[in-house]
Amino acid sequence: MQPYVTTANVPGTGAFAATTARSPVLAGTPLRPNALTDARLLSVTEERRLIERAQAGDDRARERLVEANMRLVYSVARRYRCRSLTLDDLVQEGAIGLLLAIDRFDVRQGCRLATYATHWIRQSITRSVERGDRLIRLPVQASGELRQVENARAALQQRLNREPDVDEVAAECGFSSQRVSDLLGAIDPVSLDTLIGPDQEVALSEVAADEDAVDPEAGTLAEAGGHMLRRVMERLDARERRVLEMRYGLSGEAPLTLKDVSAILRISREGARQIEVRALARLRHALHAAEWD
Repeated sequence: MQPYVTTANVPGTGAFAATTARSPVLAGTPLRPNALTDARLLSVTEERRLIERAQAGDDRARERLVEANMRLVYSVARRYRCRSLTLDDLVQEGAIGLLLAIDRFDVRQGCRLATYATHWIRQSITRSVERGDRLIRLPVQASGELRQVENARAALQQRLNREPDVDEVAAECGFSSQRVSDLLGAIDPVSLDTLIGPDQEVALSEVAADEDAVDPEAGTLAEAGGHMLRRVMERLDARERRVLEMRYGLSGEAPLTLKDVSAILRISREGARQIEVRALARLRHALHAAEWD
């Protein structure tokens, strides 16, 4: 898989902000197909000199390199479709990738700028399309993994002549089955407003269970039990109450052993055990008298 830049492709931040801020080509009105693509192509020597000047901070050289390579940007941008972005928007994103390629290109690599820049142009446009098409924005790493999963699923579908299951896709792309399920679940999120049922009259939000919600009946019983426990605890003397609080964590702290309780109260372990037994017996009697089982 091709490497990805670590800076997020977000206009106005990071390396993209620096490249766009220095480029007069990207400022002002949107790009038009005939505005920049009719520039004369550069020879190897001219391109090398302009790259050296551009990397030294010459904005005019950068502009000339962009103009000479806009045919490539349009060629790549026309292959993409996005509901929220026009072709001009995609070209703008591709031009940002081109500017990054100009900054990072090493003239000693022995290839032309267009060859090196194609990856950066495609990456910039791809990320822009992903941001525009998805309801849930995925991290860069997750987007790359999702593309691998989608490519693996398409290859398996063609090879097996059926829809592959999650385990088969996971084996094909080298991910765990759980990771593949998580990635595929990010493609088509389900709205809670979706109507379900035979007559499509019930919203999903009305029947979806909240696993973190407290059961009303259990919550009421727990609250009533806590209130009753506090009442009967008041019938114990201070030492008995203290022992039970420490032994069972009734005061919100972690439960302690008899050894720990005896050390804190400075009594023997057997003495602490007898106080606990006596206090529990008194509690049971008080609860029975209150008809609480």
